[in-house]
Amino acid sequence: MPVGVLFVHEEDWATEDFERIKEQVILLHDYCKKTGMKFQIANIRRKLQGNNNSSGFQSMCYSGVNTFTVNYKGDIYGCHRCYYDNFGSTYKLGDLDKGISLARRIFMCDVNNLDMMPGKCKKCNPAIRDRCHLCFASNKKAYGDMHAISNSYCMLMKELFYLLLEREK
Repeated sequence: MPVGVLFVHEEDWATEDFERIKEQVILLHDYCKKTGMKFQIANIRRKLQGNNNSSGFQSMCYSGVNTFTVNYKGDIYGCHRCYYDNFGSTYKLGDLDKGISLARRIFMCDVNNLDMMPGKCKKCNPAIRDRCHLCFASNKKAYGDMHAISNSYCMLMKELFYLLLEREK
């Protein structure tokens, strides 16, 4: 089973937070490497060679595109963040009785489209950018803009990329 890593990126971190995160990522990376587990953030070589997406849809996040969350009432949301971050019906896609609304799926695809990513992300090294989890729900809650991104998160992803690239040598 692959290990996925998502960082809380709607907060700014202090220098000591970065150091602690890096220590923990190294421990997780080493454990996964030793046990043969797939570690999403550490697949540096594969990312440098390019990532072929057979679906043809290039997105920042797959929330509501190919991942879904169902709450206890049977309401369907794109992901847990779309539900738990108290957006009400903004990101509700449908329910178990009526199914998923095509219009809501199209909305989620539009929100997640790579063309909507922040300008600074478009300029970033694609090998680094592809490992970022640009969570529109987190961004909307933290900054009031679905496509804003924290500078500290950006810096962390770049540092982790080069750190793990060096460890893969």
